[in-house]
Amino acid sequence: MDFPNLNIDELVQGYHQSGPQMQCNYCSATFTDAAEMAAHLETIHDGALTALLTADTKYNTLTDNQSKLLQAFSRKQKDQTIADQLEVSASTIRHQKFTFREKAKQARFYLAQYQAVFGVQSTEDYLPIPPMATDNDDRFRITETEYAKTTQKYFEFTDGGLVLTRLPKGQKKIITLLYRISDEFTFNTKYAQPDVDAKLKAIYFDYGIIKRYLIDYGFLARTTDNRTYWRIFLKELTIMTDHKALKDAYKLQPTYYGVIQITNTVNHKIYIDTVPNTKNRWNYYKFNLKNHIYGHSPLQADWDTMGEDAFTFDVLWEEKTDDVVNLRYELRELKKKWFEKLQPFGDKGYNTPLKELK
Repeated sequence: MDFPNLNIDELVQGYHQSGPQMQCNYCSATFTDAAEMAAHLETIHDGALTALLTADTKYNTLTDNQSKLLQAFSRKQKDQTIADQLEVSASTIRHQKFTFREKAKQARFYLAQYQAVFGVQSTEDYLPIPPMATDNDDRFRITETEYAKTTQKYFEFTDGGLVLTRLPKGQKKIITLLYRISDEFTFNTKYAQPDVDAKLKAIYFDYGIIKRYLIDYGFLARTTDNRTYWRIFLKELTIMTDHKALKDAYKLQPTYYGVIQITNTVNHKIYIDTVPNTKNRWNYYKFNLKNHIYGHSPLQADWDTMGEDAFTFDVLWEEKTDDVVNLRYELRELKKKWFEKLQPFGDKGYNTPLKELK
């Protein structure tokens, strides 16, 4: 992933816009639904924050200990609580927090120096680009401010609906208006040609040219006989507000680590694992198994042969991560404990016995 070309908001939220879809920053997964993207980040990458703090890129200079500390800080743990778990003094934790703040100040000052020399790059987001367009087509480099000014200048919003007062000169302005006009069409709805003409005629007298622009620039699609039309672009813009609320809600929800079990209901073999986040974890395993991530393992072989319906999923034990500093250590200890308890090996299970851990 080309992390340097992502803005701060995209890095924090864990995904970026790629044409008509949202693409995960850490794998090739794409979605058009914000809830599905949020669930993907939680189940596959243990959340946007964990993925960002542990990202495998040369631009991530955090050590393992620094990453763990930042995750502890994000859970709003008290300095003394963190210190007790790490067996250091509270003053050490406060000093580390101070160090993080100082590095952030240094980064801002360096950015100011860089921009003073090389110029300021606009940090304003551009509208998503239709799939048929190319990234270097300046006609589609439309900022949210440009969109607001252009639509206010050329549209009247009456009780009867949207009205285009005149068609501007310049393709960039026309394309900007098409973003708003396409909002008059809903997704997953097929429109007969007379219905499309009626909608567009209510907006502008020369509805034929508007219809052609919508097709040519990839906002609408149609059948080869030109009888049926449907919207194909920019569903995401209608759910941005809802997604912000969804993302905020995810932040407020507690995180539980724990022990999970996958059971083969045919031969009764089990698979045991310890996980940093039990929420939606079944989706994580189903995704991996459906995409043959586990290669030639016995679990993968039985899944391929018997299918998803032969397996069930259960959370055997879970606990909040609020007071956990070294989660990796806790998970390893849990795995040893539950392996000893259930012995999910050989005829009883799909796991391999652990080697003695130091």
